[in-house]
Amino acid sequence: MAEPDSVSRRDGMYLATDGRIFSIKRLDGGEEQLNPLSNFDAQIVADVSCTDGLEAARAFEIEAVLGDRTTTFRVPAARFGAMNWIAENIGASAYVTATQGSERKLREAIPRLSGKITQRTIFAHAGWTRSAGGWIYLHAGGAIGATGAVPDIEVELPGAMANFRLPEPIEGDALHSAITSAIGLLDLAPFRVTAPLFGAIWRSVLGPADFALSLAGRTGIFKSELAALAMQFFGAGFDARHLPGSWSSTANFLRALAFLAKDALLIVDDFVPTGTRIDVAKQHREASALLRDGGNAAGRGRLSSDASMRPVKPPRGLIVSTGEENFRGESLQGRLLTIELAKGDVSAVALTHAQERAADGVYSRAMAAYLRWLAPRLDETHDALKAERVTLRAKATRLTGHSRTPGLVADLFFGAQTFFRFAVDSSAMPQHLADGFLAKVWDGLLDAASAHDAHVHEGEPCERFLTLLRAAIASGSAHFAAVDGTVPVDALASGWRLEEFRASERGEDVRMTGRLMPLGPCVGWVDGDDIFLTCDAALKAANAVATDGTALTIPGAVLRKRLKEKRLLKTSGESRGRSTITVLKTIAGARIETLHFARETILPADEKTIAKTEEHKDERSVGNS
Repeated sequence: MAEPDSVSRRDGMYLATDGRIFSIKRLDGGEEQLNPLSNFDAQIVADVSCTDGLEAARAFEIEAVLGDRTTTFRVPAARFGAMNWIAENIGASAYVTATQGSERKLREAIPRLSGKITQRTIFAHAGWTRSAGGWIYLHAGGAIGATGAVPDIEVELPGAMANFRLPEPIEGDALHSAITSAIGLLDLAPFRVTAPLFGAIWRSVLGPADFALSLAGRTGIFKSELAALAMQFFGAGFDARHLPGSWSSTANFLRALAFLAKDALLIVDDFVPTGTRIDVAKQHREASALLRDGGNAAGRGRLSSDASMRPVKPPRGLIVSTGEENFRGESLQGRLLTIELAKGDVSAVALTHAQERAADGVYSRAMAAYLRWLAPRLDETHDALKAERVTLRAKATRLTGHSRTPGLVADLFFGAQTFFRFAVDSSAMPQHLADGFLAKVWDGLLDAASAHDAHVHEGEPCERFLTLLRAAIASGSAHFAAVDGTVPVDALASGWRLEEFRASERGEDVRMTGRLMPLGPCVGWVDGDDIFLTCDAALKAANAVATDGTALTIPGAVLRKRLKEKRLLKTSGESRGRSTITVLKTIAGARIETLHFARETILPADEKTIAKTEEHKDERSVGNS
């Protein structure tokens, strides 16, 4: 075959010319024979390493020419050898010739004819990374360092984070105005609401946080809108309808997103479990797993196809959830700060003005400037966080809630404190004004923590059990009896009711009277100032009155142990020389294992109901108790 007139690239055995690739065969006479391998030309223009901070995936950037059309695309290195990317990326008209060995030769020809291949690194995550010039902060538009925007940094974030894009850092009057607008976020709602959110914005960029925030409340109270304003500090393109995460997404998607949103706020919107009880339980379980992983700085372990261990990828951002339903579990609540919003908490007028500023990029410009200021100070700020967290945590120990709560308050306050240091250094405000704002933020955080602790206390399994048990007794779904099986003192508060009926005296006069009847199953016995429960029956009765999603899932054996640990039991027993949680109590002549409570723990005394019970003591009926 005659050689084409215009030779573009040649490498020993291969030739690319006229938009095609050929193999070269040398004949006996020294003449060369060109055998076509493809009807297109292709060359590798870049060898790309795409890193998420733990793993790097290699890909080849290929430029292909078919006719008068040029296409540039990327092929994972692992897929290049299979050559099945040709039709997918170049189109249906592209083909490899059907001669023997053509595909194998083409696979060799393309790299050999590509000449000098550029080496590039693309970052596939947000947040800080150390470069030759120091710390730089990655976002979808590139990176920000100590001198501002950093050139020649490529960042590719997934579609959900496409709006995670920061502008050039600003200075002067524009910066002062942006800082003032950012502080204005604190006035959109009570400080117990805005102080934690404000602190979370600035704390999120300081590195991994072992907690999350949850904005909870019924629909229509601007939860998502308030969360969106916080997210718009990381990109003006976000809004309440375009947030990076949603609880309707799959668990694996959210795990990947939380890993890539490094050193940033991550809003996961609209936690409203729906469906059957099993569906609701699954949604709670998956949400709990994500938030718990964030709180523990842990991730799900995985194996590669060759059974080797892959790096664990925990959440690396600070998650802020919104939803109409609270998360379950005392230990999970310890890793959260739940902020309950009520109607009227968020000012609609102020919210509208804030949304306009956020959409104009005012908040994201403030963040960009903050990151530029922080970059040369990042190491010392990390050290300060470790040291000041101890002091701040000790200051917050007046809180009586979960042991993690003071540390959570300390982290959020440190975030706000770091921002106000930046504001003072930028000459946007004097120190005394910054101190005034910080005092309000501290008080707001303490108020939020106190409200959260009350919520945790209500949801704690032992307290929840006692609350549900009282509801079961009050509603007549269960009752207590006396230890001899008869009507107890204060029967009307113990699940008994007066039933009126007609009775005749000596067959002549008809009168109305009443008698006490037990309602529901018997779950325990009253003996003076003591109550003795059968745990399993009481737990079953408690769950019978629970609404969907609020039933206790804790096993009876664990509940008994927790009740003892919480010192809610009056006494415990002994068996064969060993202490036990239950005590043996003689009930109507039989020895029964029971949990021993002080009466006021479950049934506060009510003199009126006791007196009313006494009125009918001669007409008591033990019913089926």
